[in-house]
Amino acid sequence: MDGSRFQEIATQVGMPVDDVLAIHTRGITFSLQTLVEQGMSLLAKRLESDGIEMSEGFVNFPEHLRFGVPNAPARILAAKGVRHRTACVQVGTALNNNNLGGSPDVVLRNSAASLGQYVEQWRTALGDLVYQHTLTDLSNP
Repeated sequence: MDGSRFQEIATQVGMPVDDVLAIHTRGITFSLQTLVEQGMSLLAKRLESDGIEMSEGFVNFPEHLRFGVPNAPARILAAKGVRHRTACVQVGTALNNNNLGGSPDVVLRNSAASLGQYVEQWRTALGDLVYQHTLTDLSNP
């Protein structure tokens, strides 16, 4: 969830990238996510029958897991079509750390503003291709 690329993860654990991707696809993306969603659905029904309201963090957890992101701004960016998880995580974390999150419109507006204002820092952090794709993604919400 910290935005590491699969190549970096593979290097850290000493496995081929294909194996890491297979584990991610079968173990996280499908099995764990399905289990979490089903468990949360059952728990939600139980809590509802007891008159207990679920917290927003609990409700949003499956989406965080689905997109592999750590915070609300990153989840919003991923859900709105920012194609690179690294960009979602890094930009979302920057917004979160600077209290610039909020509604999806606010997150998208603040993300575009940050990428436009701190061009060199973002190009260095994301790389040229991911930076350019992210600008494109944010300009076509």
